[in-house]
Amino acid sequence: MKNYLTNYEDSFFNPVLFRFFDEANKACSTGFPLKADILQDKNNYYVSVEMPGVKKEDINIALKDGYMTVEASREAKKESEDLYYTNRERFYGRASRSFYVGDAAEEDIDAKYEDGVLTVTIPVKAIKKETTARKIAIN
Repeated sequence: MKNYLTNYEDSFFNPVLFRFFDEANKACSTGFPLKADILQDKNNYYVSVEMPGVKKEDINIALKDGYMTVEASREAKKESEDLYYTNRERFYGRASRSFYVGDAAEEDIDAKYEDGVLTVTIPVKAIKKETTARKIAIN
């Protein structure tokens, strides 16, 4: 079925090029991007992660080996059998981001989720900065 959205012959782009980008988009769409901003004041770091469309119960935050990992999942809605997508740009699946938090303990970290944005507060004192560069040997 062709319509004005899928009519490649009338498109400015070559149909082969159009299919290439469509396949590349499908290959990259196994999850969704978690975009983050990090702010700092004299007492805390504030990590804000955008998670539009994610329910609070589908978000996990874990601490391990000095890293905080934020993981979220968003499931695609099942459509009726007589409906199908001619174009799909929204991402579904699982996504995660990790942030170095040093010696921060679970009780030091505060998290809140509001309007699709997760904000994690981490005390500055928990993150020790490396003062000297260390050379890593390559085997």
